[in-house]
Amino acid sequence: MAAGTEIAIVGGGLVGAAIGLGLVRGGASVALYDEGDIAHRAARGNLGNVWVQGKGLASPPYAELTRRAALAWRDFAAELTDETGIDLRFRQDGAFFCCFKAEELDKRAGQLEAAEARSQIPSGYARASLSDMRADFPMLGDGVAGATFCRLDGMV
Repeated sequence: MAAGTEIAIVGGGLVGAAIGLGLVRGGASVALYDEGDIAHRAARGNLGNVWVQGKGLASPPYAELTRRAALAWRDFAAELTDETGIDLRFRQDGAFFCCFKAEELDKRAGQLEAAEARSQIPSGYARASLSDMRADFPMLGDGVAGATFCRLDGMV
């Protein structure tokens, strides 16, 4: 590590690079170490999802952090596009989570309703029946009981 470097970050994926950028913007001297493009990174393993629904069901502080982070993504993506000229194609159109059994849908909806009641940040959670979903997905099969939807869910 170079003399005068205050912080070393091992891993230059999405999380490591974002932390490094924040530290540099805050005035820190940062060295970022990465193995190159051969790693199975978190963003690839997560399929680029910026996902809110279901996160932190047993941990309200984690749920709040997730919601704040999801809300910050639009501005962060715009900043990165301005600085690099690379459009991340961030979209935050919401997402469905399909449930195949009515009991599964009831349980999930109950968990999300409880999380919504505890949160200071609304997620735009909704429950959708199979007939509701067929408005957007007409070929959806009868094996789907319904879904939950969260407007904060997105993808990069």
